[in-house]
Amino acid sequence: EEGMKEVSLSLDVKTRWNSVVQMLRVFLHPRAAIFRALTELSLAHLILTDVEIALIQSVCECLEVVAAGATELGSNDMDLGQADKVMEFILNHLSQDASPFGSSMHDAIIDRLTKRRLPYISGLLRYLSGDNLEDSILNYPSRNELMKTAKELFMKHFWVASEPIDAAELEPENQSEEPQRKRSKGDELKDFLHVKTKPSGNSLSSANEILSQIKREFSSYDATGVLPSNLEKIFNALRAIPPTSV
Repeated sequence: EEGMKEVSLSLDVKTRWNSVVQMLRVFLHPRAAIFRALTELSLAHLILTDVEIALIQSVCECLEVVAAGATELGSNDMDLGQADKVMEFILNHLSQDASPFGSSMHDAIIDRLTKRRLPYISGLLRYLSGDNLEDSILNYPSRNELMKTAKELFMKHFWVASEPIDAAELEPENQSEEPQRKRSKGDELKDFLHVKTKPSGNSLSSANEILSQIKREFSSYDATGVLPSNLEKIFNALRAIPPTSV
């Protein structure tokens, strides 16, 4: 058409996840010229109705939201908490689409998230990031449940239980068979390096003590916005989990 830039139409490619939205986007832009060409070629029966055009526009808008989210999920600084926020963005936009396609896609994503998402992990990470989980459209555990999750993660990855000293290990072996040779400084150094010491008085020696400490750190974080040492360890560990591994 005179005065319009020449545009090549795109086709869907099965091996490219975003080719459908690209195809629809390219079609909608010059559709006036396409319809005029169909009329001149006596193919007016192929011209789409207003209802069909509206449906294609709705599909394109839904797919553009999903494409933007998928691109963001692949960024280098993405973590599980940010991934949840991306999904919130997608679901919010899809819920505002009144078409059957938007509703169907919304329900399909909810179903997929229910099967694959780990709300205790992503919820704890978002909580420690300062997000208000009460405003989220996604379901998250309560604050008390998040504290229990933090305790379990701390015990699994950072807490080492103190072992009692075995008196038998301190006794020299085979004393009656041969006289004990003079011990070298190297032997004494090895004994020193491998000696088992009792935990210090301020160590966390039980699961109950760990939970109490986690509760205190949660209260401190809520009041100051600064992560105490143990919560910071948990936060950094959770941030290291790539979303694609879940």
